[in-house]
Amino acid sequence: MISNPNVEMKKVSTPMTSTKSRLCLLSLAALLCGGSLAYSQTVVGVANREIVRRQANLIEAQKLEAAGDKAAASKDFETAYLNYLNALDEVPEGAATATIRPPLVKKFVS
Repeated sequence: MISNPNVEMKKVSTPMTSTKSRLCLLSLAALLCGGSLAYSQTVVGVANREIVRRQANLIEAQKLEAAGDKAAASKDFETAYLNYLNALDEVPEGAATATIRPPLVKKFVS
């Protein structure tokens, strides 16, 4: 490119250029902020789904325990054993299930 010292070049900002620049900056900001927000929402969503899954497992365990109780009352010990075993599979060990699991274990081993 040939430069002429007598000619002064000015960069002219048009409304379209200014709007495009603003849109680019806003898009970049939204992408950067939105990425971390999307990540946190994903983590929260996964945690909430896990809580719901565990609660559903406890409900299923209670149904299996009731079926085991009914089978034991009618002297069908094999079915009772299997129901208690399946119920124990649904109830993890831990502080949250400390009042639920021990009675179930006792029925399982009796």
